[in-house]
Formats: sequence, C-alpha cells, structure tokens
Amino acid sequence: MPCAIARHTMSPRHRWHYKTYNLKTNKIMGRLKTLETNASLAGGYTSEGLQKEGPRMTLMASFRGLSEATTARLEQSVDGTSYNEIPGSEATISAGTSEQMWNDCGMLPEGSYVRVSVDAVSGTLYLIKMLS
Repeated sequence: MPCAIARHTMSPRHRWHYKTYNLKTNKIMGRLKTLETNASLAGGYTSEGLQKEGPRMTLMASFRGLSEATTARLEQSVDGTSYNEIPGSEATISAGTSEQMWNDCGMLPEGSYVRVSVDAVSGTLYLIKMLS
C-alpha cells in the first residue's frame, strides 16, 4: 500500500499544505496532491495516532467536535463504495505512536500535526498539514 500522503508535498519552502479529498468519489481535489487517488482511508478517531491496517490506511486522531468526548468513524473502502458520514469538525493528529510511520512516508517531522476537517454532506475531507 503506498503512503497516503505523497513525499513531494513536504517542501521546506511551504509551511502549510492544503488538500481536499472527496471520500464519496475517491478523487483528489485541489492543487496539492497530498493524497494518492488509489489510497483508501479508514479511521476511528482516538488519541492513538496513525497506523496501517491490512489493505487500508487507518487514520487515528483526537477528535474535537461538540465536546471532548465526541467520537466518530470514517471508512472508505478500497474501491470507494463504502462511506460512513461523520459530523463536520476538526481533529488533531499528533505524532505519538504514529511518528515512525509519518517519517517512513516522508510526511511529517516529529512534533508536527495535521488538522482534519470533514464535510459530511459533500463527503470532502480537508487536510491541513502544519510543519513544526
């Protein structure tokens, strides 16, 4: 399974990287190709970081929504046929246990984080990467 976020987006000349990814159509949107079109996402929003799970990429994050206790699940099958809506909000992905995988994929240095916003109506996942 290829890394979900491409190496070439991590140019040191850019502090912020903006990316939209439509989970319903499995298509890349926007100018920066931070997600590969053949990458699928599945996620339980917890504080355990990012991990690889079989043929899918699992995105784990601390979810900030209506309350600290808010949790949600986002699933995208490999062929793009499965989609579970989650409330539009933000999540913070900390390096934590995912630090090695981030580095292996050439994505984020230690201490960096990604802010994730999801529009459940349009199925668009917004990724905003901030370099530490």
